[in-house]
Amino acid sequence: MRQKILTVFALASTNWKREISEIGHLLCLASQALLQFTPVCIRENIRVEIIGSKTRLPKTLINNINTVEQKTSPGKRLLRIAQDYSSRDSILATVESFQAHKDTLKFSDFMVNTQNVGLLIRTGKEQRLSDFMLWECAFAELHFPDIFWPDFDQQTLAKAINRYEQRDRRFGV
Repeated sequence: MRQKILTVFALASTNWKREISEIGHLLCLASQALLQFTPVCIRENIRVEIIGSKTRLPKTLINNINTVEQKTSPGKRLLRIAQDYSSRDSILATVESFQAHKDTLKFSDFMVNTQNVGLLIRTGKEQRLSDFMLWECAFAELHFPDIFWPDFDQQTLAKAINRYEQRDRRFGV
């Protein structure tokens, strides 16, 4: 059985174009949330993994990322948090790696996050992927609830999952 993974998009690489005060606030929230939810993840047997670039992140956030990844490493379920993430950058890095080894493996074997996405939920009243896991979402079911993230609750999630489970997934066939 394939591992079940939940991936959430915390900060897109393009978000660095926002006002500096807004970026600072988002990074501070991310750092606080990591520390706040680490005990919950440990208790629920959830391993946290941060994907994306860490080169522009503040040292405090990087330290908190390292702490949460280390403390939750025994977890059997996986929560991936895309922080300073760009799907396009991920694909380009894969192409560069593939160029050197193309005779040995398939292209998808070089991708860092190769698990296909089954259900993509996009809040915020936007109906676009915004550079989020473009390769992995090729056959994802898309759900766009007409609410913003703070209003996303268990009932909204249950509705999305129920709709997903009712779909006849044909994967392009």
